[in-house]
Amino acid sequence: MISVEKALELLSEKSVRRTRIEVLLQKASGCVLAVDVHARFDMPVFDVAAVDGYAVFMDDIPTDVKISMRVIGEIKAGDPPVNGFRKGTCCRIFTGAPVPKNALSIIMQEQVQRKGDVISVTTDQVKPGSNIRKKGNHFRKGDLVLTAGTKLNAAAIGLLASLGYAKLVVFSKPAIGLLVTGNELQVPGKMLSPGQIYESNSFALKSTLEASGFAVHMTSRATDRAASLDKALTKLLKSCEVIIITGGISVGEYDLVYGALKRHKVKELFYKVAQKPGKPFFTGFIGNKAVFALPGNPAAVLVCCYQYVLPYLKRMMGHPNLENKFLSLPITHDLVVKGDRAHFLRAFHDGHAVTVFSSQDSDNLFTFAKANALVYLSKGQITLLKNAVVTVYPLHD
Repeated sequence: MISVEKALELLSEKSVRRTRIEVLLQKASGCVLAVDVHARFDMPVFDVAAVDGYAVFMDDIPTDVKISMRVIGEIKAGDPPVNGFRKGTCCRIFTGAPVPKNALSIIMQEQVQRKGDVISVTTDQVKPGSNIRKKGNHFRKGDLVLTAGTKLNAAAIGLLASLGYAKLVVFSKPAIGLLVTGNELQVPGKMLSPGQIYESNSFALKSTLEASGFAVHMTSRATDRAASLDKALTKLLKSCEVIIITGGISVGEYDLVYGALKRHKVKELFYKVAQKPGKPFFTGFIGNKAVFALPGNPAAVLVCCYQYVLPYLKRMMGHPNLENKFLSLPITHDLVVKGDRAHFLRAFHDGHAVTVFSSQDSDNLFTFAKANALVYLSKGQITLLKNAVVTVYPLHD
């Protein structure tokens, strides 16, 4: 059995094959750029009106006086650029429209009084260049816009769309397979037989993975029989790059997963971690394929997924800043923890302090559903007083 720190170290040292693929822009959300992206043109592309109002044409605007100008045209968003307006006139212009080159300023329509084709305006707050978004103000053609390793969020997708990118080169998402084991498990929606419980691990894992931008390629189920496990593993290892197994990895008479992994020549990286929950946790590799065998208890499944599986998957996609981000926060109460292992405790934090839930049973998802963090205690038995500072891992990106 190894420590949490050693398990993380061993996993971080495993090389990861990152495959580059080209995807449509609308399919790129949550992906990570595999190449730098440069601007194809200036942004804004031309001088743009920032407001609805009137573009004025003169050398300067006198201050603190009221002036009148004739409206001699109109420019809407989408109109081609119009130039050559004579000085002392103005034109009606709308947000997003191209600004004529000789326009001194745009006056907001709220500042203007208009009668017929003549506007009157007090100029005390009007400045040259006001309400004009200048060409290239954001960046110039050829400028580096996004670097390789950038995770594509909504704003990044929108930015690339505004630059005309219809396709992007990203790191591919790994094909993930789930294997759920256990004679006692029934699919939600079906009737329970005596001794059965509803299976929840695959649903929790899928939700966790999807929230981080991953997708499950295949889900299989196996009973606690060697033949059933071997059949499911054979299928998953053919089709998936990462296999996540729940249940059957402990040392009971019907915990057969470890033996099945050996039969399939999965090379062990580590087995059993000195943590609670999640001690019977296996990580191994067969070629470039990673296999994570998690305990069957739901809380242990999620702890192992958050702390080990997700960081590895993010490495496969080229995510930056892969270290599990943590906060150092005071606890709101005294805390006594018993045992000789490290602890991941379900908790809730508000950014200023953290409260650990009283129930920490590994089969209890009720407190996990209310938690937004895990408090990590590296030692086993420990007593902490209120306001003691602890390590807090937020559960969501």
